[in-house]
Amino acid sequence: MDKCSQLNHLVGLDKYGRAFAPQAGVRPDRQVGLFFWLWIGQPAATGAYDAGALLEQENGRDILFHQDVPESPDGQQHFWGKPLWGYYDSADEWVIRRQIELLMLAGVDFIVFDTTNARTYPQVYEQVLRTVETFVPGNRPVWDALFPDWQDILRGAETALIVGYPPPNDAVVLKSPAGVDTAVLDMGLWVQYLGAVPVERVAHNLLTHELCHVCIHRHRPELDAAQETGDYLSRLDAFTFDEGFAHFVSYNDREANQVDWDAPELRAVWTRSAAAMRSARQETQPAQQQEQLHSAVFGSYYDKYACMCGLYYLARCWQGGGSARLAEEFAAGWQGFAEKTLS
Repeated sequence: MDKCSQLNHLVGLDKYGRAFAPQAGVRPDRQVGLFFWLWIGQPAATGAYDAGALLEQENGRDILFHQDVPESPDGQQHFWGKPLWGYYDSADEWVIRRQIELLMLAGVDFIVFDTTNARTYPQVYEQVLRTVETFVPGNRPVWDALFPDWQDILRGAETALIVGYPPPNDAVVLKSPAGVDTAVLDMGLWVQYLGAVPVERVAHNLLTHELCHVCIHRHRPELDAAQETGDYLSRLDAFTFDEGFAHFVSYNDREANQVDWDAPELRAVWTRSAAAMRSARQETQPAQQQEQLHSAVFGSYYDKYACMCGLYYLARCWQGGGSARLAEEFAAGWQGFAEKTLS
């Protein structure tokens, strides 16, 4: 199983300030396997029955263990609680894809289909295998053009699920103490997405974005110094370049050819962002320059003027020449990039 990133660099922090230290590293002489059940909804389920919901009722225990009633019929499998993706069928390809994504992120090396009750459920496991074999990131043609070695790069990256990172950073790339590129995802800040958008879509979108940063910095290692210690305009160039590409490949979790880049609302965003960029490039006071750099990449999505200028400029490049044109821009480098976005 190809692993694009791993969740083996884990830390935790609860509301009382209690924490456990990072757990990281891979033992090269070991692999991690997981039993995988295929029977949910298979082959003769008559409905979805939730044991946890039943036990919350006043007479739920009696219903669950001693009665044969429509809400808890004998001979039917029961969920212990409502799953993340609802009461699903194991043959649902959409659910299979989400499960495989999580297994890959968790660093699981292999799965074992549990068929100990004689049924093998081929209608389920065949879909699982197809899903594993065909798993690809969003906008893969762009990744292939910009980073031909992206799969090798991401095999060495890690993903950390944490709680307690300073807002508004729900996702960010950092170096681990061992120097490993790590996409840090703050689950506490992800609560805002519950009920608003599918969490799995958010995960795919943010991982696409953050892991793109990993590839960018691997191919352009000088960006680290430019962003941290460069002069004001160099930092603005580096941030606009870095964030422009990451925002483009992950925009709205959609393929580039599915986005109307000429939509009036996007053009309005670029017009507003370009005005902010022009103003920022003319700033000469150190204190105001620091504020400009912060608002360039932090804040509400469409208010981050450097991100939006980079995104919209690269969208126009893509419209003019597809992934090959984007590869030319990437090869041209980050110097002077902020000014180019205003053309």
